Amino acid sequence: SGVVHNVFDLSIFETSSSMLLTAETLGEDFTLGLGTSILADLYLAFGLCGVICGFYILGRFVSYLENNLSSGSIYVMIAYATMISNSVFVVRSEFFYIIGKSG
Repeated sequence: SGVVHNVFDLSIFETSSSMLLTAETLGEDFTLGLGTSILADLYLAFGLCGVICGFYILGRFVSYLENNLSSGSIYVMIAYATMISNSVFVVRSEFFYIIGKSG
């Protein structure tokens, strides 16, 4: 990312969701960090519409899995267990982190 920042004259605050959230909350001269956030990541990538659509899709996906647990499908059970096990981590990570790391 250093090359991209130099070539396009971008600030780290413009391209990193964790830095964006921290800078917006504490200002650009901060001594501690808030970390990344799924909300800041979606907003940085897609704007307000992306936040609304992203959380709607995530909610529908979890609802679909929960409603189909009784079907007995091992794939639904694994997907639901994965979502539950990552529920605390997902809010502090990027939106597509699980998809990118699973392959």
